[in-house]
Amino acid sequence: MSNQQIHKRLTKDQVIVILENYLAKEISAKEAREKLELKKSQFFELVSRYKNNSKEFSID
Repeated sequence: MSNQQIHKRLTKDQVIVILENYLAKEISAKEAREKLELKKSQFFELVSRYKNNSKEFSID
């Protein structure tokens, strides 16, 4: 896993595409976590934040 924060590694749009792919069951949670370089708990927290408010979602 990268020590660099997610917003410094990926754009918001890149993160959203990966989350959307995961939520559409096009990729597994493991694949999404690997692409985002996040630990399991961090990934599911991010998914929850996105699902709860996708219009105002931020990775900052």
